[in-house]
Amino acid sequence: PVTMHEVLKIASQVPSISLITGSSVVPVTAPIIIQGVVTDLPSSLNSSYIDYFWTLVPPLPTAGSSYVDLSSTVLVIPSGILRSNISYTFTFHVTSSQVNGSRVDIITSSTTVSIAPAPTTQTVLVGGGISYGSSDPIVLSSPPLSSSSSQSYLSSSWSCQSSNCPSSSSAFTSLLVSATNTPSLSLPPGTLSPGAYVFQFQAVSTLDGSLVTSQTTVVISAGSPPVIAVTSPSAILTSILPSSSSSLPSSSSSSSSSSTSISTSQVNPVEQVVLNSYALSRGSD
Repeated sequence: PVTMHEVLKIASQVPSISLITGSSVVPVTAPIIIQGVVTDLPSSLNSSYIDYFWTLVPPLPTAGSSYVDLSSTVLVIPSGILRSNISYTFTFHVTSSQVNGSRVDIITSSTTVSIAPAPTTQTVLVGGGISYGSSDPIVLSSPPLSSSSSQSYLSSSWSCQSSNCPSSSSAFTSLLVSATNTPSLSLPPGTLSPGAYVFQFQAVSTLDGSLVTSQTTVVISAGSPPVIAVTSPSAILTSILPSSSSSLPSSSSSSSSSSTSISTSQVNPVEQVVLNSYALSRGSD
Protein backbone atom coordinates (compact mmCIF):
# COMPACT_ATOMS: atom_id res chain seq x y z
CA PRO A 1 0.00 0.00 0.00
CA VAL A 2 1.09 3.54 -0.60
CA THR A 3 1.89 5.77 2.37
CA MET A 4 0.04 8.97 3.26
CA HIS A 5 3.06 10.89 2.01
CA GLU A 6 2.58 9.30 -1.38
CA VAL A 7 -1.14 10.09 -1.28
CA LEU A 8 -0.33 13.75 -0.63
CA LYS A 9 2.16 13.60 -3.46
CA ILE A 10 -0.53 12.16 -5.71
CA ALA A 11 -2.83 15.00 -4.67
CA SER A 12 -0.34 17.46 -6.03
CA GLN A 13 -0.50 15.61 -9.31
CA VAL A 14 -4.25 15.95 -9.59
CA PRO A 15 -5.77 14.02 -12.47
CA SER A 16 -8.48 15.63 -14.51
CA ILE A 17 -12.20 14.94 -14.82
CA SER A 18 -14.51 16.10 -17.55
CA LEU A 19 -18.25 15.76 -17.21
CA ILE A 20 -20.15 15.19 -20.42
CA THR A 21 -23.65 16.55 -19.97
CA GLY A 22 -26.49 17.72 -22.12
CA SER A 23 -28.52 20.84 -21.46
CA SER A 24 -28.36 22.55 -18.09
CA VAL A 25 -32.18 22.62 -18.10
CA VAL A 26 -33.91 19.28 -18.61
CA PRO A 27 -37.70 18.75 -18.71
CA VAL A 28 -39.07 16.34 -16.13
CA THR A 29 -40.27 14.11 -18.99
CA ALA A 30 -36.70 13.51 -20.25
CA PRO A 31 -33.93 11.32 -18.77
CA ILE A 32 -30.67 12.75 -17.45
CA ILE A 33 -27.37 11.27 -18.64
CA ILE A 34 -24.02 12.52 -17.31
CA GLN A 35 -20.71 10.82 -18.02
CA GLY A 36 -17.59 11.28 -15.93
CA VAL A 37 -14.31 10.91 -17.86
CA VAL A 38 -11.12 10.59 -15.80
CA THR A 39 -7.69 11.13 -17.31
CA ASP A 40 -4.10 11.22 -16.01
CA LEU A 41 -4.59 8.99 -12.98
CA PRO A 42 -1.16 8.48 -11.31
CA SER A 43 0.35 5.11 -12.15
CA SER A 44 1.18 4.55 -8.48
CA LEU A 45 -2.51 4.01 -7.78
CA ASN A 46 -3.72 0.45 -8.03
CA SER A 47 -6.79 0.52 -10.29
CA SER A 48 -8.43 -2.23 -8.24
CA TYR A 49 -8.70 0.27 -5.36
CA ILE A 50 -10.28 2.99 -7.45
CA ASP A 51 -13.98 3.62 -6.96
CA TYR A 52 -16.40 5.96 -8.65
CA PHE A 53 -19.68 7.25 -7.28
CA TRP A 54 -22.13 10.12 -7.62
CA THR A 55 -23.83 12.31 -5.05
CA LEU A 56 -26.80 14.62 -5.53
CA VAL A 57 -27.82 17.77 -3.67
CA PRO A 58 -30.67 17.66 -2.84
CA PRO A 59 -30.61 13.86 -2.52
CA LEU A 60 -32.17 11.47 -4.98
CA PRO A 61 -35.84 10.86 -4.04
CA THR A 62 -36.22 7.57 -2.18
CA ALA A 63 -38.95 6.35 -4.54
CA GLY A 64 -36.53 6.45 -7.47
CA SER A 65 -33.33 5.21 -5.83
CA SER A 66 -33.80 1.61 -6.98
CA TYR A 67 -33.78 2.76 -10.62
CA VAL A 68 -30.44 4.61 -10.49
CA ASP A 69 -26.88 3.25 -10.30
CA LEU A 70 -24.73 5.78 -8.43
CA SER A 71 -21.54 3.72 -8.64
CA SER A 72 -20.89 3.97 -12.37
CA THR A 73 -18.92 6.45 -14.43
CA VAL A 74 -22.10 7.07 -16.43
CA LEU A 75 -25.06 8.36 -14.43
CA VAL A 76 -28.47 7.63 -15.96
CA ILE A 77 -31.61 8.90 -14.24
CA PRO A 78 -34.88 7.91 -15.93
CA SER A 79 -37.50 10.56 -16.62
CA GLY A 80 -39.88 11.33 -13.78
CA ILE A 81 -37.47 10.44 -10.97
CA LEU A 82 -36.31 13.96 -10.07
CA ARG A 83 -38.75 16.61 -8.94
CA SER A 84 -39.57 19.55 -11.16
CA ASN A 85 -38.72 23.18 -10.34
CA ILE A 86 -35.57 22.07 -8.51
CA SER A 87 -31.90 22.48 -9.43
CA TYR A 88 -29.74 19.45 -8.63
CA THR A 89 -25.98 19.52 -8.15
CA PHE A 90 -24.35 16.31 -9.39
CA THR A 91 -20.87 15.54 -8.03
CA PHE A 92 -18.71 12.81 -9.51
CA HIS A 93 -16.20 11.35 -7.03
CA VAL A 94 -13.05 9.43 -7.86
CA THR A 95 -11.84 7.74 -4.68
CA SER A 96 -9.17 5.30 -3.55
CA SER A 97 -9.25 2.92 -0.60
CA GLN A 98 -5.59 2.03 -1.07
CA VAL A 99 -4.51 3.68 2.21
CA ASN A 100 -5.51 1.78 5.36
CA GLY A 101 -8.68 0.64 3.63
CA SER A 102 -10.27 4.08 4.04
CA ARG A 103 -11.86 5.72 1.04
CA VAL A 104 -10.18 8.99 0.12
CA ASP A 105 -11.35 11.42 -2.54
CA ILE A 106 -8.73 11.81 -5.22
CA ILE A 107 -10.69 14.28 -7.28
CA THR A 108 -14.27 15.44 -7.68
CA SER A 109 -16.18 17.44 -10.24
CA SER A 110 -19.66 18.92 -10.08
CA THR A 111 -22.33 20.20 -12.42
CA THR A 112 -25.81 21.60 -11.90
CA VAL A 113 -28.95 20.65 -13.81
CA SER A 114 -32.36 22.29 -13.39
CA ILE A 115 -35.49 20.20 -13.81
CA ALA A 116 -38.24 21.98 -15.71
CA PRO A 117 -41.86 20.99 -15.04
CA ALA A 118 -43.97 19.22 -17.59
CA PRO A 119 -46.82 21.31 -18.95
CA THR A 120 -50.18 20.90 -17.27
CA THR A 121 -52.41 18.50 -19.16
CA GLN A 122 -56.11 19.28 -19.53
CA THR A 123 -58.47 16.30 -19.86
CA VAL A 124 -62.24 15.93 -20.16
CA LEU A 125 -64.30 14.42 -17.37
CA VAL A 126 -66.86 11.81 -18.39
CA GLY A 127 -70.32 12.57 -16.99
CA GLY A 128 -69.82 16.32 -16.81
CA GLY A 129 -71.38 19.15 -18.78
CA ILE A 130 -74.93 17.76 -18.51
CA SER A 131 -78.01 18.25 -16.30
CA TYR A 132 -79.03 15.90 -13.51
CA GLY A 133 -82.14 15.79 -11.38
CA SER A 134 -81.82 16.19 -7.65
CA SER A 135 -83.11 12.61 -7.34
CA ASP A 136 -80.50 11.25 -9.76
CA PRO A 137 -77.10 9.79 -8.81
CA ILE A 138 -74.07 11.62 -10.24
CA VAL A 139 -70.98 9.80 -11.46
CA LEU A 140 -67.95 11.69 -12.79
CA SER A 141 -64.87 9.87 -14.06
CA SER A 142 -61.50 10.76 -15.47
CA PRO A 143 -59.87 9.03 -18.45
CA PRO A 144 -56.72 6.97 -17.74
CA LEU A 145 -53.96 9.14 -16.34
CA SER A 146 -51.13 7.16 -17.89
CA SER A 147 -50.68 4.43 -20.44
CA SER A 148 -47.85 2.96 -18.38
CA SER A 149 -48.18 0.47 -15.55
CA SER A 150 -46.81 2.94 -12.98
CA GLN A 151 -50.26 4.15 -11.90
CA SER A 152 -49.14 3.82 -8.28
CA TYR A 153 -46.85 6.80 -8.83
CA LEU A 154 -49.88 9.05 -9.30
CA SER A 155 -51.98 10.55 -6.53
CA SER A 156 -55.28 12.24 -7.28
CA SER A 157 -58.03 14.23 -5.58
CA TRP A 158 -61.50 15.64 -6.26
CA SER A 159 -62.80 19.05 -5.22
CA CYS A 160 -65.83 21.26 -5.69
CA GLN A 161 -64.84 24.75 -6.85
CA SER A 162 -68.20 26.59 -6.69
CA SER A 163 -69.19 28.99 -3.94
CA ASN A 164 -72.44 27.06 -3.46
CA CYS A 165 -70.68 23.74 -2.78
CA PRO A 166 -71.88 22.16 0.49
CA SER A 167 -68.37 22.28 1.95
CA SER A 168 -69.70 22.46 5.49
CA SER A 169 -71.47 19.12 5.04
CA SER A 170 -69.41 16.32 6.54
CA ALA A 171 -71.23 13.80 4.34
CA PHE A 172 -70.28 15.70 1.17
CA THR A 173 -66.68 16.16 2.33
CA SER A 174 -66.45 12.44 3.11
CA LEU A 175 -67.54 11.61 -0.44
CA LEU A 176 -64.73 13.76 -1.85
CA VAL A 177 -62.16 12.28 0.54
CA SER A 178 -63.24 8.70 -0.19
CA ALA A 179 -62.61 9.36 -3.90
CA THR A 180 -58.96 10.26 -3.27
CA ASN A 181 -56.60 8.32 -5.57
CA THR A 182 -59.53 6.98 -7.57
CA PRO A 183 -60.50 8.06 -11.10
CA SER A 184 -64.22 8.45 -10.36
CA LEU A 185 -66.48 10.39 -8.01
CA SER A 186 -69.96 9.11 -7.10
CA LEU A 187 -72.59 11.32 -5.44
CA PRO A 188 -75.85 9.70 -4.25
CA PRO A 189 -79.25 11.25 -5.09
CA GLY A 190 -80.04 14.34 -3.05
CA THR A 191 -76.40 15.20 -2.33
CA LEU A 192 -76.60 18.53 -4.19
CA SER A 193 -79.36 21.13 -4.20
CA PRO A 194 -80.56 22.59 -7.51
CA GLY A 195 -77.91 24.82 -9.07
CA ALA A 196 -74.67 24.71 -11.07
CA TYR A 197 -71.52 23.17 -9.58
CA VAL A 198 -67.93 23.08 -10.83
CA PHE A 199 -65.95 19.94 -9.99
CA GLN A 200 -62.21 19.58 -10.45
CA PHE A 201 -60.06 16.47 -10.66
CA GLN A 202 -56.30 16.72 -10.14
CA ALA A 203 -53.67 14.02 -10.52
CA VAL A 204 -50.18 14.77 -9.24
CA SER A 205 -47.16 12.62 -9.93
CA THR A 206 -45.56 11.74 -6.60
CA LEU A 207 -42.21 11.46 -8.38
CA ASP A 208 -41.99 14.56 -10.55
CA GLY A 209 -44.81 16.83 -9.43
CA SER A 210 -46.29 17.18 -12.92
CA LEU A 211 -49.98 18.01 -12.89
CA VAL A 212 -53.01 16.67 -14.76
CA THR A 213 -56.23 18.64 -14.24
CA SER A 214 -59.83 18.22 -15.35
CA GLN A 215 -62.75 20.52 -14.65
CA THR A 216 -66.44 20.29 -15.51
CA THR A 217 -69.79 21.85 -14.64
CA VAL A 218 -72.76 19.85 -13.38
CA VAL A 219 -76.26 21.37 -13.37
CA ILE A 220 -78.80 20.05 -10.85
CA SER A 221 -82.53 20.51 -11.50
CA ALA A 222 -85.37 19.81 -9.09
CA GLY A 223 -86.71 16.27 -9.44
CA SER A 224 -85.68 14.33 -12.54
CA PRO A 225 -85.35 15.96 -15.96
CA PRO A 226 -87.58 14.41 -18.66
CA VAL A 227 -85.94 11.64 -20.65
CA ILE A 228 -85.93 12.32 -24.38
CA ALA A 229 -85.50 9.35 -26.68
CA VAL A 230 -85.05 9.50 -30.45
CA THR A 231 -86.52 6.61 -32.44
CA SER A 232 -85.62 6.08 -36.08
CA PRO A 233 -88.47 6.39 -38.65
CA SER A 234 -87.86 2.80 -39.76
CA ALA A 235 -88.61 1.54 -36.27
CA ILE A 236 -91.85 3.49 -36.13
CA LEU A 237 -93.05 2.24 -39.52
CA THR A 238 -92.13 -1.32 -38.69
CA SER A 239 -94.28 -1.17 -35.57
CA ILE A 240 -97.42 0.36 -37.17
CA LEU A 241 -97.50 -1.09 -40.69
CA PRO A 242 -98.74 -4.56 -41.63
CA SER A 243 -96.27 -7.31 -42.29
CA SER A 244 -94.36 -7.43 -45.57
CA SER A 245 -96.42 -7.60 -48.81
CA SER A 246 -99.78 -7.10 -47.02
CA SER A 247 -102.48 -4.66 -48.16
CA LEU A 248 -104.98 -2.50 -46.42
CA PRO A 249 -108.64 -3.36 -47.18
CA SER A 250 -110.50 -1.10 -49.58
CA SER A 251 -113.00 1.41 -48.30
CA SER A 252 -116.56 0.12 -47.80
CA SER A 253 -117.97 3.35 -49.19
CA SER A 254 -119.50 3.05 -52.64
CA SER A 255 -118.44 6.48 -53.85
CA SER A 256 -115.03 5.24 -54.97
CA SER A 257 -113.70 2.04 -56.33
CA SER A 258 -109.99 2.94 -55.90
CA SER A 259 -108.09 1.22 -53.13
CA THR A 260 -104.96 2.05 -51.17
CA SER A 261 -102.21 -0.53 -50.83
CA ILE A 262 -99.06 -0.05 -48.81
CA SER A 263 -96.16 -2.38 -49.39
CA THR A 264 -93.36 -2.67 -46.83
CA SER A 265 -89.96 -4.25 -46.88
CA GLN A 266 -87.85 -5.64 -44.07
CA VAL A 267 -84.81 -3.98 -45.61
CA ASN A 268 -85.70 -0.33 -45.21
CA PRO A 269 -89.37 0.51 -44.51
CA VAL A 270 -88.77 4.22 -44.99
CA GLU A 271 -87.61 3.88 -48.59
CA GLN A 272 -89.83 0.96 -49.60
CA VAL A 273 -93.28 2.37 -48.71
CA VAL A 274 -95.30 2.92 -51.94
CA LEU A 275 -98.53 4.91 -51.94
CA ASN A 276 -100.78 4.14 -54.98
CA SER A 277 -103.20 6.76 -56.25
CA TYR A 278 -106.51 6.54 -54.44
CA ALA A 279 -109.74 8.35 -53.71
CA LEU A 280 -111.58 7.87 -50.45
CA SER A 281 -115.24 8.71 -50.11
CA ARG A 282 -116.45 10.81 -47.28
CA GLY A 283 -118.16 8.64 -44.76
CA SER A 284 -121.26 9.49 -42.81
CA ASP A 285 -120.82 11.63 -39.78
